Amino acid sequence: MDTKHLSLDFIKQLKNCILKSRYIVAKVANSESLRLYFSVGKIVEDEIQKNNWGAKVIDEISERLQNELPGIRGFSGKNIAKMRSFYNAWKNETSVCSTLSSHFQNTDNAIYSTLLSKLENNNDILYHH
Repeated sequence: MDTKHLSLDFIKQLKNCILKSRYIVAKVANSESLRLYFSVGKIVEDEIQKNNWGAKVIDEISERLQNELPGIRGFSGKNIAKMRSFYNAWKNETSVCSTLSSHFQNTDNAIYSTLLSKLENNNDILYHH
């Protein structure tokens, strides 16, 4: 195969495509993780307050979740306690709450459209590395 025809522009085009996709995947994954942690923290906090449970119930919640979702990691008692703390630290911040709750209630297409439009506005960051 004659590789002389593989121009730098062609390789840069492939590189940009790969980097753009990885950026979108990372942003969606990170955003969804934050939304999940905030939501779990809220649900746990609401139940603890409603039922007057002590903080030790978090280990029981973790154990039951691990039984229901074998193989899924990240929901130890310590992590659930951190999610609860995350929620409590940010629950009064209107901008954070509205971003985490309303922004991600839209369909996946709306999320991807938003991210793609932001990417188009930041092309210099992606295309000049």
